[in-house]
Amino acid sequence: MSIKIDVNTPDPDQAAFVHRPWPQRPPENSPFQNFRCLVLVGDQPRTLARNLTLAGLPSEAALPEESMGQALDRQAWDLVLLDADSHSAWAWEGPDPAGFEGVLIGIGEASGSDGPRPFSWLSTPCKPPEILRAFGHAREQDSLRKENQNLRAKLKQSLGFDGFNSVDPHMDAVLETARAVAPSRATVLILGESGTGKTRLARTLHENSNRKDAPFTVVHCGALPSALLESELFGHAKGAFTGAIRDKPGRFEEADGGTIFLDEINSAPLDLQVKLLRVIQERVLERVGENRTRKVDVRIIAASNQDLQQAIDAGDFREDLYWRLNVVSLALPPLRERPQDLARLVEVFLRRFAADYDRPIPRPDAGALEILSSYDWPGNIRQLENVIERAVLMADGDRLHVGALPADLVEEARKHSAGMQASEPNLQLGMDRLRAIIPLKTALEGPEKAILIHALEATQGNRKQAAEELGINRTTLFNKMRKHGLMDREFGAA
Repeated sequence: MSIKIDVNTPDPDQAAFVHRPWPQRPPENSPFQNFRCLVLVGDQPRTLARNLTLAGLPSEAALPEESMGQALDRQAWDLVLLDADSHSAWAWEGPDPAGFEGVLIGIGEASGSDGPRPFSWLSTPCKPPEILRAFGHAREQDSLRKENQNLRAKLKQSLGFDGFNSVDPHMDAVLETARAVAPSRATVLILGESGTGKTRLARTLHENSNRKDAPFTVVHCGALPSALLESELFGHAKGAFTGAIRDKPGRFEEADGGTIFLDEINSAPLDLQVKLLRVIQERVLERVGENRTRKVDVRIIAASNQDLQQAIDAGDFREDLYWRLNVVSLALPPLRERPQDLARLVEVFLRRFAADYDRPIPRPDAGALEILSSYDWPGNIRQLENVIERAVLMADGDRLHVGALPADLVEEARKHSAGMQASEPNLQLGMDRLRAIIPLKTALEGPEKAILIHALEATQGNRKQAAEELGINRTTLFNKMRKHGLMDREFGAA
């Protein structure tokens, strides 16, 4: 492992180092007591080894008759102290003799850049406290490096398609398409309600493409005022507007070679949609206030939580932009339409948050499971994740009771369960529910399902004709059929 210690820089934390006599730990309480140091320094390595041992770091000097390899093989060393001569011997023995993975610290005058690996030197005279401090810093850097590697490995694992933890056939179909298009540079349009995982799917597409080592840039189109969105996407030239004190590249340029994710693309203003269309078609752009055309190599993934066909019909979204974005369309089903996935996701979140908060994994009892399965989950997976995090904190040991769930969620789930007990939907059901004054969305579910069944029966299952008769587009009809579990139902003559 490499450490960087510049003894010539007047760093107040290093140059002003003074070993204070208090509070002084006895050697047996030293934080380095379980480490081992090999000293390969100067004519009297035993003296330095003894002083380091007295300071709290057990150390041994190489024996005169030992070769470099023999000294390293004697035991697993955590720290090796070198001087110019031993550094040269190390380089002669090989890049990392005996598979050494500990810390190297040089003492004395630097021996040049050649050697097993780059590391810095402490100047002489060098006292044991300075060596201990340098060793502590190196161990801290090594810990951070390993933590970073572990986090990267976990992130890579979570960003695989298997990390979606789905056995739902509709979700499986979406993921199968996503796997097929991920390696390409094809533009992808992700559709779905808020909280269904659109951003995660976009990042997974990027991480499973040949652009994974390039930037992945996210732009929330709905979070920026329309006046700033163009500058944010395409950049601006100095003096283009008040406050533009320098040239600034936009998100498209920052994502060059990688992927840009345009979330809530439905909120982009119409004049900006024209410029987006040009970028998608020609892969060129112009910064605000600049006439220079710039080329960009960017894969575009867009997402919308609204029906773009309805936005087109209302004149709020350009149809030509829709077809440019819709090269590959991935429609993420809401959580309420993935009942088979609910238990798996609950288990995943319980394990994650129990580990995060160092608590036992709570097991939901029958009442809690009934509430979780009866709730409609309007916030989808994001809402479920938040609810389970709270439940882990509120759980009674290793048991998760109804009391660990939010009270409003429990009440809503019970109302929804009572409303779904009707054997067959009918038009009077909504009015009957309203007498009890329940949420309008819940009251309308029965009549909506009855109307859909009536239209599909009347058209003998012709979904295009049924959508036309109902005055909605086919995408909306499909979404409502999925909501009410009608996708696999057969419809005959009325």
